[in-house]
Amino acid sequence: MQKYGLPEGEKIYSTRLLILCRRSIKAWKRQSLAKRSGLKLMKKSKKARKSLEWSKSTRLQKRIKHLISVCDLPHIRGTRIFCYESTGAKTRAYARIWGLNRIWQTTLDVEPGYILEVISEKFNKLSDRDRDHVLIHELLHIPKNFSGALVPHKRKGGVNERRVRELYGMLASYESNRSSR
Repeated sequence: MQKYGLPEGEKIYSTRLLILCRRSIKAWKRQSLAKRSGLKLMKKSKKARKSLEWSKSTRLQKRIKHLISVCDLPHIRGTRIFCYESTGAKTRAYARIWGLNRIWQTTLDVEPGYILEVISEKFNKLSDRDRDHVLIHELLHIPKNFSGALVPHKRKGGVNERRVRELYGMLASYESNRSSR
């Protein structure tokens, strides 16, 4: 085990520890060699991140107003929901909703409002059915009193998949009745 920098008689009990040991020895050797030769070590540069950009989406705004009317969500004021598409976001989410908290409302002297942001790289790849599911899910985060706060996932009467499917069923039956006319 002298080879790995351990005293004679010491044993390594896991391969992970052995790999970590090898890496740290290699790094130490590289640093000491650089010091002796008078060179500076260059750190690996991070990849340039695409800038995060937002654009207003009227198409999404129309779809949200349609969902509010069809899914019977009268507590949501469609005029106070602002829709944006973002590009360059590093998130696992397809969409996010942002609430305007009471302190901001008071400071800016505005009514409660919400911003619905869809991550266009992910959202645009979804089918129409899945897009509606995502939008309904985000709308369910808006509380009944439309206060600017957000309803969490884990709460009685909160956002859950059963409620999303129920509202999507209302939407699907409305659209099937409309197309059969």
